[in-house]
Amino acid sequence: MWWEHPLFVVPVVLAAFVAGIGTVWGKGIVPMWRGLKRFGQAVRKFADAMDTLFVIAAEFKPNGGTSLHDRLVKIEDGFVKIEDGMLVAQIDRQEIKRQVELIITEELPIITALAERVLEAQPAPFADPDGTPV
Repeated sequence: MWWEHPLFVVPVVLAAFVAGIGTVWGKGIVPMWRGLKRFGQAVRKFADAMDTLFVIAAEFKPNGGTSLHDRLVKIEDGFVKIEDGMLVAQIDRQEIKRQVELIITEELPIITALAERVLEAQPAPFADPDGTPV
């Protein structure tokens, strides 16, 4: 039969072989190669991300003044000093208020009485020598 002839069988077998290679290449090797490329890119991105994370993690460890941790501690200490100063100012303000109230309630009547005595003892301003106002 004609399909058994070697001139027909060799090209058919060769075509089947090329088709098989093409199928294996297109359905197996190329997708696997693309997957490996994507995996390699993901590994590189992961390595870059880990480097960045190590740098960030180092910022949270004190190193004598240049790390983020040191700067946050410095800011916090500044706020504590401000709060302490506000507390001292509040205490000073309360002490001043207490002193003013003490003067008003206890010493003002004494000062007023002394002032009245002084005014009674002195002649009126612009007065004649006998004490009558002009």
